[in-house]
Amino acid sequence: MKLRLIPPIVMLLLCAFGTHAVLRGEYVFLKDGKILKGTISGETAANITLQKSGGSSREIIPRENIMRILYTELYMGKVFVQKTDGKGIACYMVDEDRTTYTFRNDINSPTEFTLLRDQVLFIARRNPSGLQGAPSTDSIQLKWLPPYNQVKEYRVYLKGPNDADFRRAAATSGKEYELEGLKSNTSYKMHVTAVAREGDESMPSNEITVTTKNIRPNPPAEITAETTPTGANGKITARFLWQRASDPDGRITGYTVYRLTEQGKKQEARVPGTEYTARNLAPDVRNRFEVASVDDRGDESEDTADISVGTYWKPFFEARLNYIVPKGSFSTIMKPGPGGMVTGGIRGLFFREFDLGLTTGLWRFDGNYRDIDSASIIPILAMARWRIDLIWNISAAPSLYAGYGYERITYAKRNATTFALDTENKTSLQPMAMGGIDFIWSALKMLTVNAGISYGAIFEGERMDMMEFHLGAGYIW
Repeated sequence: MKLRLIPPIVMLLLCAFGTHAVLRGEYVFLKDGKILKGTISGETAANITLQKSGGSSREIIPRENIMRILYTELYMGKVFVQKTDGKGIACYMVDEDRTTYTFRNDINSPTEFTLLRDQVLFIARRNPSGLQGAPSTDSIQLKWLPPYNQVKEYRVYLKGPNDADFRRAAATSGKEYELEGLKSNTSYKMHVTAVAREGDESMPSNEITVTTKNIRPNPPAEITAETTPTGANGKITARFLWQRASDPDGRITGYTVYRLTEQGKKQEARVPGTEYTARNLAPDVRNRFEVASVDDRGDESEDTADISVGTYWKPFFEARLNYIVPKGSFSTIMKPGPGGMVTGGIRGLFFREFDLGLTTGLWRFDGNYRDIDSASIIPILAMARWRIDLIWNISAAPSLYAGYGYERITYAKRNATTFALDTENKTSLQPMAMGGIDFIWSALKMLTVNAGISYGAIFEGERMDMMEFHLGAGYIW
């Protein structure tokens, strides 16, 4: 007797307290064919209260109008059903249990039919899947996987930060599409649907949110430096000033100051304003700095403002002893001979390692041919070299020389009448070029020792080749 009273008691409790209970539901199927999605927030014996999806409104639905309530998430898009008898149908699956599937040909019609699970080989969705997006600053490259059925076109839907809902942004026959004309540094939501050959549009693919990339800020401009005189410690202080930079899609939050050293580019400081003071700088070297702007995403400008302070070029003077060995046709008329050269120029001009100067001197040769007594050459050459640091303050410097050589050749001829030896001098100015390598040792702060070898030629009628060896010393101011 007591057991028969339990169901009525339960029903009375539900009726008394149902309006305060919260039951979760996904879909409410009405007898007229409509399907409502939401959350059941109240329930009585006569009605249910449905909080619609999005929380915008509530609806009281009489139980007599309800066909069924689904409390599980179910894919409501059109599917392709392949049956075990070889036939296939396109329809909407609206329910399932342990033994059957329930389908509708029209999603908004209450007319339904069932198939036993044993009658179904497989069920394939008709919507695209696996949607992915790769952003750039003003576009997003989309790609997705196709559904099982044949597709007439795909429709791409987009929702921006100012859109109330998704809008159709494009249609394409391919399985990828590039959305263009987007704002940088902005989040967008996207999904894709498929339109079958029959004309029906599928449910959306998976929804993704993609943020377009940030545009890097513009660099600061017109950087200048104010330097103080050398202090007691021999160092200088430089105050750098620059104009405020701009950012196309954000705001500037600061600036990064870099110092360029022989070991590479190193961060010196991060400052919020448009100035920076560098202290304890050597006055006799090139102190190189760069400034990059930083935006609110932490990205730095691609280009930088750069400036140098300090005296990074110095005059120098070098003196050398030379030994010149003629080669080829030159060796048939001249023997090897000694010489001396001096070079004056600027060290560190344009670049720290670059030297440019002017070289001249005097070379002497004895004749190696019956009528040639002796010869002298005064080279007048422009010199350029690039110093490469090695070890122990030694650097190797590939060098080039180009200019002219002033020649004076003394001929000894016997007079046919007096049989005495007469002398005759012949002079000329001929193009000349040399190339070689110097090894420079910075013995002291301003004193250098150098040695090297070069190969060159004087271009007169025919080329007169020679090899030159030298040893010398220099002074740097």
